[in-house]
Amino acid sequence: MKNNNEYTPVGRYDALLYSVYLNKKLSRTLKIISYVIVAVCVGVFAVALALALYNDTLLGIKLVAVTAIPFLAVSLMRRIINAKRPYEILPFYEEAPKSKRGQSFPSRHVFSCFIIATTLVFYNLAVGVGLMLLGAFLGVFRVLLGIHFIRDVVAGALSGAVCGVIGMLAVIFI
Repeated sequence: MKNNNEYTPVGRYDALLYSVYLNKKLSRTLKIISYVIVAVCVGVFAVALALALYNDTLLGIKLVAVTAIPFLAVSLMRRIINAKRPYEILPFYEEAPKSKRGQSFPSRHVFSCFIIATTLVFYNLAVGVGLMLLGAFLGVFRVLLGIHFIRDVVAGALSGAVCGVIGMLAVIFI
Protein backbone atom coordinates (compact mmCIF):
# COMPACT_ATOMS: atom_id res chain seq x y z
CA MET A 1 0.00 0.00 0.00
CA LYS A 2 1.22 3.43 -0.87
CA ASN A 3 1.45 6.28 1.53
CA ASN A 4 -1.57 8.54 0.89
CA ASN A 5 0.78 11.48 0.26
CA GLU A 6 2.28 9.58 -2.67
CA TYR A 7 -0.95 8.21 -4.16
CA THR A 8 -2.28 9.60 -7.44
CA PRO A 9 -5.82 8.44 -8.35
CA VAL A 10 -6.31 6.77 -11.71
CA GLY A 11 -9.61 7.84 -13.28
CA ARG A 12 -12.68 9.62 -11.95
CA TYR A 13 -14.07 6.70 -9.97
CA ASP A 14 -10.77 6.18 -8.18
CA ALA A 15 -10.43 9.93 -7.54
CA LEU A 16 -13.96 10.14 -6.11
CA LEU A 17 -13.43 7.24 -3.72
CA TYR A 18 -10.04 8.60 -2.74
CA SER A 19 -11.47 12.05 -1.93
CA VAL A 20 -14.22 10.53 0.21
CA TYR A 21 -11.67 8.30 1.94
CA LEU A 22 -9.49 11.30 2.81
CA ASN A 23 -12.45 13.27 4.19
CA LYS A 24 -12.98 11.42 7.49
CA LYS A 25 -15.90 13.62 8.54
CA LEU A 26 -17.74 12.92 5.29
CA SER A 27 -16.97 9.21 5.56
CA ARG A 28 -18.35 9.05 9.12
CA THR A 29 -21.46 10.99 8.08
CA LEU A 30 -22.15 8.70 5.11
CA LYS A 31 -21.65 5.65 7.31
CA ILE A 32 -24.10 6.95 9.93
CA ILE A 33 -26.68 7.86 7.27
CA SER A 34 -26.27 4.36 5.81
CA TYR A 35 -27.03 2.79 9.18
CA VAL A 36 -30.08 5.03 9.57
CA ILE A 37 -31.38 4.06 6.12
CA VAL A 38 -31.04 0.35 6.91
CA ALA A 39 -32.75 0.87 10.28
CA VAL A 40 -35.63 2.75 8.63
CA CYS A 41 -36.12 0.01 6.02
CA VAL A 42 -36.06 -2.76 8.61
CA GLY A 43 -38.24 -0.75 11.00
CA VAL A 44 -40.88 -0.04 8.38
CA PHE A 45 -40.88 -3.70 7.39
CA ALA A 46 -41.22 -4.76 11.04
CA VAL A 47 -44.27 -2.52 11.44
CA ALA A 48 -45.79 -3.81 8.19
CA LEU A 49 -45.09 -7.40 9.24
CA ALA A 50 -46.64 -6.84 12.68
CA LEU A 51 -49.76 -5.39 11.05
CA ALA A 52 -49.93 -8.28 8.59
CA LEU A 53 -49.54 -10.87 11.36
CA TYR A 54 -52.21 -9.13 13.43
CA ASN A 55 -54.71 -8.99 10.56
CA ASP A 56 -53.86 -12.23 8.73
CA THR A 57 -51.34 -14.63 10.26
CA LEU A 58 -50.90 -16.58 7.02
CA LEU A 59 -50.14 -13.37 5.10
CA GLY A 60 -47.54 -12.42 7.71
CA ILE A 61 -45.87 -15.81 7.36
CA LYS A 62 -45.85 -15.42 3.57
CA LEU A 63 -44.22 -11.98 3.88
CA VAL A 64 -41.48 -13.45 6.03
CA ALA A 65 -40.92 -16.19 3.44
CA VAL A 66 -40.93 -13.70 0.54
CA THR A 67 -38.07 -11.76 2.13
CA ALA A 68 -36.19 -14.38 4.16
CA ILE A 69 -35.74 -17.09 1.53
CA PRO A 70 -34.18 -14.77 -1.10
CA PHE A 71 -32.06 -13.12 1.63
CA LEU A 72 -30.61 -16.52 2.54
CA ALA A 73 -30.06 -17.33 -1.16
CA VAL A 74 -28.20 -14.04 -1.70
CA SER A 75 -26.11 -14.67 1.41
CA LEU A 76 -25.12 -18.11 0.07
CA MET A 77 -24.41 -16.72 -3.41
CA ARG A 78 -22.12 -14.04 -1.91
CA ARG A 79 -20.11 -16.71 -0.13
CA ILE A 80 -19.75 -18.74 -3.31
CA ILE A 81 -18.76 -15.77 -5.52
CA ASN A 82 -16.67 -14.17 -2.75
CA ALA A 83 -15.89 -11.01 -4.74
CA LYS A 84 -13.38 -8.62 -3.22
CA ARG A 85 -14.43 -5.22 -1.96
CA PRO A 86 -12.99 -1.92 -3.25
CA TYR A 87 -11.06 -1.35 -0.04
CA GLU A 88 -9.34 -4.70 -0.56
CA ILE A 89 -8.27 -3.83 -4.10
CA LEU A 90 -7.64 -0.08 -4.28
CA PRO A 91 -4.16 0.73 -2.98
CA PHE A 92 -4.94 3.88 -1.00
CA TYR A 93 -7.08 2.17 1.66
CA GLU A 94 -4.70 1.97 4.60
CA GLU A 95 -7.66 1.96 6.97
CA ALA A 96 -10.53 -0.23 5.72
CA PRO A 97 -14.03 1.20 6.21
CA LYS A 98 -15.17 -2.28 7.24
CA SER A 99 -13.38 -5.35 8.60
CA LYS A 100 -15.18 -7.87 6.36
CA ARG A 101 -13.25 -9.41 3.49
CA GLY A 102 -14.85 -10.58 0.25
CA GLN A 103 -18.57 -11.25 -0.22
CA SER A 104 -19.09 -7.95 -1.96
CA PHE A 105 -21.35 -9.12 -4.82
CA PRO A 106 -24.23 -8.38 -4.63
CA SER A 107 -24.75 -5.79 -1.91
CA ARG A 108 -26.93 -7.49 0.70
CA HIS A 109 -27.88 -4.20 2.35
CA VAL A 110 -29.17 -2.77 -0.93
CA PHE A 111 -30.81 -6.10 -1.78
CA SER A 112 -32.64 -6.03 1.56
CA CYS A 113 -33.88 -2.46 1.09
CA PHE A 114 -35.16 -3.23 -2.39
CA ILE A 115 -36.88 -6.50 -1.57
CA ILE A 116 -38.59 -4.81 1.39
CA ALA A 117 -39.51 -1.78 -0.72
CA THR A 118 -40.83 -3.88 -3.60
CA THR A 119 -42.86 -6.05 -1.24
CA LEU A 120 -44.40 -2.99 0.40
CA VAL A 121 -45.22 -1.35 -2.96
CA PHE A 122 -48.00 -3.95 -3.19
CA TYR A 123 -49.57 -2.52 -0.02
CA ASN A 124 -48.63 1.15 -0.05
CA LEU A 125 -47.13 2.68 -3.18
CA ALA A 126 -45.74 5.78 -1.45
CA VAL A 127 -44.00 3.79 1.29
CA GLY A 128 -42.54 1.33 -1.21
CA VAL A 129 -41.26 4.04 -3.55
CA GLY A 130 -39.86 6.00 -0.59
CA LEU A 131 -37.94 2.94 0.58
CA MET A 132 -36.64 2.38 -2.96
CA LEU A 133 -35.28 5.92 -2.96
CA LEU A 134 -33.62 5.29 0.39
CA GLY A 135 -32.20 2.06 -1.02
CA ALA A 136 -30.75 3.97 -3.98
CA PHE A 137 -29.11 6.47 -1.63
CA LEU A 138 -27.78 3.58 0.45
CA GLY A 139 -26.22 2.09 -2.68
CA VAL A 140 -24.55 5.38 -3.59
CA PHE A 141 -23.20 5.82 -0.07
CA ARG A 142 -21.81 2.27 0.08
CA VAL A 143 -20.01 2.84 -3.21
CA LEU A 144 -18.61 6.18 -2.03
CA LEU A 145 -17.40 4.56 1.18
CA GLY A 146 -15.50 1.92 -0.80
CA ILE A 147 -17.55 -0.93 0.65
CA HIS A 148 -19.05 -1.96 -2.72
CA PHE A 149 -18.45 -1.49 -6.39
CA ILE A 150 -21.22 -0.01 -8.53
CA ARG A 151 -21.97 -3.45 -9.98
CA ASP A 152 -22.58 -4.78 -6.44
CA VAL A 153 -25.24 -2.24 -5.56
CA VAL A 154 -26.91 -2.41 -8.98
CA ALA A 155 -27.08 -6.20 -8.74
CA GLY A 156 -28.41 -5.92 -5.19
CA ALA A 157 -31.12 -3.45 -6.21
CA LEU A 158 -32.22 -5.37 -9.30
CA SER A 159 -32.22 -8.78 -7.63
CA GLY A 160 -34.06 -7.38 -4.60
CA ALA A 161 -36.73 -5.81 -6.80
CA VAL A 162 -37.13 -8.93 -8.94
CA CYS A 163 -37.32 -11.22 -5.90
CA GLY A 164 -39.86 -8.89 -4.30
CA VAL A 165 -42.10 -8.90 -7.39
CA ILE A 166 -41.86 -12.68 -7.86
CA GLY A 167 -42.47 -13.28 -4.16
CA MET A 168 -45.48 -10.99 -3.99
CA LEU A 169 -46.99 -12.47 -7.15
CA ALA A 170 -46.61 -15.89 -5.51
CA VAL A 171 -48.32 -14.54 -2.36
CA ILE A 172 -51.20 -13.13 -4.41
CA PHE A 173 -51.76 -16.17 -6.59
CA ILE A 174 -50.94 -18.99 -4.16
